Amino acid sequence: MDQTRAQILIVDDERHNIHVLGTALKDRYRIAVATSGEKALERMRRLPCPDMVLLDVTMPGMDGFDVCRRLRSDPATRDVCVIFITARDSEADEAEGLALGAVDFITKPIREAIVQARIQTHLALQMQRRRIQKDEALLRATLESTRDGILVTGKNGMITHTNSAFARQWGLSSGNFHFETIDALIDHMTPQVERVDLLLSKSKMFDHVSDNSSDTLFLKDGRIIERQSLPLIQEGTISGRVWTFSDVTRQKRYEERLYQAKEEAERANKAKSIFLATMSHEIRTPLNGVLGMAELLEEVPMDETGRGYVRVIRSSGQTLLTVINDILDYSRIEAGKLELESIDFGLKGLLEEVFALARGFVRDRPVSLNLELDPGLPEMVHGDPSRIRQILFNLMSNAVKFTPQGVISLSAGVAGEERDRSLVRFHVQDSGIGINQEQISRLFGMFEQADHSTARKYGGTGLGLAITHRLVRMMDGNIEVESQPGKGSLFRVTLPLKRGQALPSTREEPHRCDERLIVSPDRHILVAEDDPVNRAVIQGMMKRFGVHPDFACNGHQAVELFQTKHYDLVFMDCQMPEMDGFSACRKLRQGEKKGTRTPIVALTAFSMSGDREKCLEAGMDDYLTKPIEIKGLQSALLRWLGEGGVKVSESVEETPDQVPDLDRHMFLAMGEDLEEDFEQTVKCFLNLLSQRVQAIQQAFTDANWDRLTEVAHTLKGSSLQLGAKRVGALANLLERGGMHQDLTAISRWIEPLVSASQVLADIIHAEMRLADFRKDLGDAYLNDFVQTARRSMIQFMERLRIAMGMGGWSEVSAIAAELAGLAGSYGLSGVFRHASQMGPLATKGKDGAQLRLEVQQLEGAVELAMRLLDQVVQKTGDGCGKGVRNLPARSLLSKTT
Repeated sequence: MDQTRAQILIVDDERHNIHVLGTALKDRYRIAVATSGEKALERMRRLPCPDMVLLDVTMPGMDGFDVCRRLRSDPATRDVCVIFITARDSEADEAEGLALGAVDFITKPIREAIVQARIQTHLALQMQRRRIQKDEALLRATLESTRDGILVTGKNGMITHTNSAFARQWGLSSGNFHFETIDALIDHMTPQVERVDLLLSKSKMFDHVSDNSSDTLFLKDGRIIERQSLPLIQEGTISGRVWTFSDVTRQKRYEERLYQAKEEAERANKAKSIFLATMSHEIRTPLNGVLGMAELLEEVPMDETGRGYVRVIRSSGQTLLTVINDILDYSRIEAGKLELESIDFGLKGLLEEVFALARGFVRDRPVSLNLELDPGLPEMVHGDPSRIRQILFNLMSNAVKFTPQGVISLSAGVAGEERDRSLVRFHVQDSGIGINQEQISRLFGMFEQADHSTARKYGGTGLGLAITHRLVRMMDGNIEVESQPGKGSLFRVTLPLKRGQALPSTREEPHRCDERLIVSPDRHILVAEDDPVNRAVIQGMMKRFGVHPDFACNGHQAVELFQTKHYDLVFMDCQMPEMDGFSACRKLRQGEKKGTRTPIVALTAFSMSGDREKCLEAGMDDYLTKPIEIKGLQSALLRWLGEGGVKVSESVEETPDQVPDLDRHMFLAMGEDLEEDFEQTVKCFLNLLSQRVQAIQQAFTDANWDRLTEVAHTLKGSSLQLGAKRVGALANLLERGGMHQDLTAISRWIEPLVSASQVLADIIHAEMRLADFRKDLGDAYLNDFVQTARRSMIQFMERLRIAMGMGGWSEVSAIAAELAGLAGSYGLSGVFRHASQMGPLATKGKDGAQLRLEVQQLEGAVELAMRLLDQVVQKTGDGCGKGVRNLPARSLLSKTT
């Protein structure tokens, strides 16, 4: 309200008084006049109420007090501001006027300045009251507009506001007027809640802490109320709390049903996954036997008819294996269990690899293959090479299947750029039988083929394109198809791939050694085993290593023997009478002196998932499954007795330079034992390998010998378990150096450990990647494939030497980039790193001496790569080839590849 627009009603029977007041106020306010109380009331019934009434007390007929009394009794005029102006100057009159609701009492004679000041003050107060009333009305409307119950408490537990929703929730009839304090309200709420302890204490309901709070109340009538509380802050001070009560009964019931449905779906999905994994294992086991025997049969002299039969057996077996792999891949995708890898790799090398695979399939058919690569295609990209290879191989094999004769083309180019990504477009085009438009619409569905006659004629599960479609979508890509019956098909795949870069490192040559072990006679071994046959078997095996162990028939005997004699190694059966191996192990650990730890190896017939973790949680260090094999026992002795307890090659103790980087037979045997778990185990080892080597370096820098000894001990155990003998031997030397704080020994062996760990990672990457190739190709084509890689590397090296001799630095850079791409696709990470380092050196510094040094290191890496390739493809009678074929190596390559 603007005071200059305020209306003032003067009620007085004396015209002189009206004139004086009107003259004093007319310049500032709008003036209205009534000469009696009756006229004043009549006017206010007909016209809008004035903002203020200046009311004389003594008037004929109805006096001012009676007028004020009537104004206050009428809701329409109750809030009108009244000031008495009268000649009556008694305290009784003033008290009566104020008691009737007047805001002021001014006595005559009229003093204009005083009257103006008082009017101005009371109009300002009136304006403030109206603003407050308006805000209160807005607050009330706001509180009433929400579905949530609102409760506002002030100091000392007084209720200041509630709304109708709160009243309805708690069975109140008149909101906050029903209860004045929180104590009474809680007494009303308590019988309604299911658990009284969930209702906050009375002090919590109105305390002045600044914390927010929330909880859930369960009511006896089945309702669920979510309650939240925030502090009420006024002028920087907490003056109370604001509570909201939300009825979430329907939401919670819905969430509960959703959760139950989710649980049921997950149980069904888990059952499906278990079924598929079980069936995969059950089918793969005899299938591996069929394929392995077929491979052996090929080497047996027979006529051409017999060879034809063997080829049919192998072809049928490979087809069945492909079907199994497709079903498992699709089930993982549907369950959301398929994870994409993210590493740098050579794109051109991958494309050449897929092209070489397809060329092997059309060798005896009238089909021409073309490979077209855009010169602008990035050399290195970042993504999942295994899944991209699978996408392209599925499309190429599909093209081969439906192209009896004609031409098949694989091409790749850049369709655009997005920040740090290239949109790479792959085309697979064939001149085969083609597809009509109606068939294209369902081409990427599960178990779909163009038509049933196609399925009968060409075979297949109909999963290949469904898997391809989902893999492309998982990579945020797109796949399209164009086709006409009789004119062939074009599949177009667009993938956004980040541009990759090479990571530098070094590499050394691996070494070999004899593996016959003899345990030092001063080493004492305890075997806890209740079965007499098993005791006899273990005793006979240990005799081969010069070991005469002590035996305990149960856990109690093992604990007693351990307390009376020092043992360097304990083999503990898990299931024994009186006290099992888990309890016995805990007893042994409790009795050990601080700072000492005797290695304990579990012996158990259980080999299910989680059994190894159960043994480790009980305090055991290793895990051997029954039946115990001589190789497993030998590995355990080597791992846990270490260099001081095991002698190799008669009585000569080997140094790290005399042992191989990777015991390939042990590594492959572990792959056969762990099967599907092997990939994750090796991934975990490679991740921890770098971390532990760095931890050893940091401990040496910090002179933290206890930490160095602890990490070296752990690294030794995990490395020897995997067959990483050189890293294990170096870790053992560092462990001993840390125990004795031998700075000379530690300084001597740290750098070799760093180098050996990188060499080990390189070898494992190559083993796993080439094992993947063997799975995809089979023995029939793997040898040709690897020989192609050998010839390519030799040609690259010859071209590189010529370019170096002529000082053609740009040519050196280009050749090195091509070689890096080839090596990356094969998992030959040593060749990849050194070749990748050469390009920047040639382009940037043209440092001939540094380049020549890099070429020497590259030659060593290439030579090692050649040997690795030969090892993978060789066929020996010791099961080595079979072990490689069975390695679950898909998608293992790390970021260093």
